[in-house]
Amino acid sequence: MIHSSNRAIQLRSVTYQNVFKGLSTSIREKKITTIVGKSGVGKSTFLKLVSGLLTADSGEVYSRFQEQPISYVPQHYGLLPWETPEKMIRNMGKITKMKDSQTIHEMIETLGIEEVMKKYPDELSGGQAQRVAILRAFSMESSLLLLDEPFSALDGGTRALAKKEFLNIWSSEQRTCLLVTHDIQEAVEIGQDCLVLKPSGAFRYFENIQARVDPIEEIKKEVQDG
Repeated sequence: MIHSSNRAIQLRSVTYQNVFKGLSTSIREKKITTIVGKSGVGKSTFLKLVSGLLTADSGEVYSRFQEQPISYVPQHYGLLPWETPEKMIRNMGKITKMKDSQTIHEMIETLGIEEVMKKYPDELSGGQAQRVAILRAFSMESSLLLLDEPFSALDGGTRALAKKEFLNIWSSEQRTCLLVTHDIQEAVEIGQDCLVLKPSGAFRYFENIQARVDPIEEIKKEVQDG
């Protein structure tokens, strides 16, 4: 595969079980690319192929970050029941490179989770657990963020605040980010680009979606057309 200079991730003729049949697409570097589509089209599978958790049956998955740590937030946050957020950060520092303590402290303040750092996951609300998962992702020295519906368990004001906090932290670093969501409006609010996956195995990749005249309706049509 010829690797484009501004493409952080490239898939060529990727087949995986009954989910993808010859998928070829690419992701721009240092952008938030949101991933949308109907249930079962392979949004979570796409993240796992990019991360290396799954291996394609055929084709090539190229990532500029293959030899680097990846920050990955699964659907249900992936918090360990025996670990407080404080202990989580400490243990992570033993196995991977982390941001400096001052930067992590500032992120804790930005996310508003100072009071939960010594609590266990079963003592956290959904919003608090989600913010701890975001803290974990941004605390690592990684160039790639993979987030699988990180705001889906939140409602109303909590969701809006969490997205704002996420974007505030991301904008200071601008890492390459793939974010799965079922919410098309959220996909447009957060993303610079949007990848629409379809049950037919086809896809549509939108660049600079916020510059389009009516991106929500355009993406919604692509999702519905399947």
